[in-house]
Amino acid sequence: MTRTTITAMAVVGTLATGGVFDGLEAQQQPVCLHAAGETPADAARRQDALRAMRTINTVQAQAFAVNQSYQNLRELTDSGLPPRPYGFLMQLTVEGSTYALLLQDTVDPCRYTLFSAQDGLILVGSPLK
Repeated sequence: MTRTTITAMAVVGTLATGGVFDGLEAQQQPVCLHAAGETPADAARRQDALRAMRTINTVQAQAFAVNQSYQNLRELTDSGLPPRPYGFLMQLTVEGSTYALLLQDTVDPCRYTLFSAQDGLILVGSPLK
């Protein structure tokens, strides 16, 4: 083989490999369920999670007003908390006069997440990219 042929093969191989990697990178970008193209079913699940978050914040505020303490997840469940929204992980940490609540969509590749605490504000988050 001539030096020109070897160089040409190396360039073609590099370009082809670069194209393959570009394609793989494009495929690795997750499609977020709660973005512009959100389906009605996913919108309903997101609204269920938001309602659950608001309900828990309300119940926690009432519990603190009466008992000066917040309820853990078992106490909330025993007092009639609505069921955990489908596909969402729920975590509640109660410590003294504070609590932290997280609802994360485990079905969503972007892990849409709602956060709240004793101030009652609801925050929306997703992982850093």
